[in-house]
Amino acid sequence: MTAKFNLLVAAAVPAVALVPLFACGGGSDKTPDAPIHSIDAPGSGSGSGSGSNVTCALPSNVTAFLAQSVRYRSGSGSGSALPRANRLSVTGYLDAGSAQRIQISIYGGCGSTGSNCSGADPNTPDWPTTFGAKSNLDFTTATDISAIGLAGSGNSAAIYLPQSGTLNVTAAGNGSGATFSGNVANLVLVHADIGGSGATADPDGCTANVALSFSGTAGFNGKVIVVDEIDDVPALRHRFTR
Repeated sequence: MTAKFNLLVAAAVPAVALVPLFACGGGSDKTPDAPIHSIDAPGSGSGSGSGSNVTCALPSNVTAFLAQSVRYRSGSGSGSALPRANRLSVTGYLDAGSAQRIQISIYGGCGSTGSNCSGADPNTPDWPTTFGAKSNLDFTTATDISAIGLAGSGNSAAIYLPQSGTLNVTAAGNGSGATFSGNVANLVLVHADIGGSGATADPDGCTANVALSFSGTAGFNGKVIVVDEIDDVPALRHRFTR
């Protein structure tokens, strides 16, 4: 039976290795109310779903991006406010219509304990000051990386969250023009249903197994929190501050 994480008791539940999303209220600033930490993995389903008639929103195996976009976001604050984490992301497209995409992000600049930044989870121990190469970062334990899969747009979009996987960053830098390259190994994304009180694995049992390399040059997004490819999903109106 799939366990559902309640926002108020999530800290008491053993972690099952999925990157947190944030549940948000109706405010226009997209600031998170509280973190949704993880969901249980589905049963025996695969990329083709747990039933013979299931059609999954993302491919069962992803070994390359058809196209990609790299974006850098500065976390600089204003006035007396502490900054958010700097964010470097690659969004990879899996189909010609760009409806299927996977986004991998790293966060930095908050110091080793997060004292330099605000946000729900500002710790960036792998990049306390500036971005650079790092190896063997576990999506289940690292506090300063994230991954998400998405298919479609709006309220009907299918959202996939990581169950496991490793990220190796071979090059990364701050600001426009920075190179962001690396590879993902054994990343398993699970189709998830996200509500105001938590996230659960979708009963279709769909997963996407991701193993690929990426490389690109960052465009500058200023203080945009989530790149526009992901912004069109109402359930994801949050700020990744990991």
